[in-house]
Amino acid sequence: MKEFFEKKDPALVRVFNDKLRELADEKNDITNFISERYRFMYNKAPENQKWYHEWMLGLEKKHLEWVTKQIRKFEFFKRKAQGKPVNNNWEGKLAEAKLVPITNFVDRPGTSRGRIQIKCPFHNDRTPSCTIYVDQNKWWCHACAEGGDVIDFIQKKLEIGFKEAVTYLTN
Repeated sequence: MKEFFEKKDPALVRVFNDKLRELADEKNDITNFISERYRFMYNKAPENQKWYHEWMLGLEKKHLEWVTKQIRKFEFFKRKAQGKPVNNNWEGKLAEAKLVPITNFVDRPGTSRGRIQIKCPFHNDRTPSCTIYVDQNKWWCHACAEGGDVIDFIQKKLEIGFKEAVTYLTN
């Protein structure tokens, strides 16, 4: 595979461009389907059918994740076929992303002994159930029993993958 990308290959770049266009169209179709399904589910669907629509949305979101991964993969191969350098400084980006404070992404960044109690942004809360540990840059929601570092928080909040979250935090 290494010798496959030793020289620039315009024909291969065209193939990757075509595939990237196909995947972008598929991603747009899935995104439109998901938004239409949400609109239908919350406006018109009978209460006893909502579980089905939520299940379908879960499947479509997994499909969307797969398409997004394929797009990243083909963008990488296209870059290699163009003879452009590929950024291999992943460890540096990851370390930089983990240093971004979670408090930048919450509504009420006040501290009390190194902790912040907020209403969980991932479900409906009447009382604060999510604790942000400022000194460790980690979070934990006692109601939904989920937590993690700043990367996990951004992944869950923006509904994006790991690499997208790291890129979001480092840009």
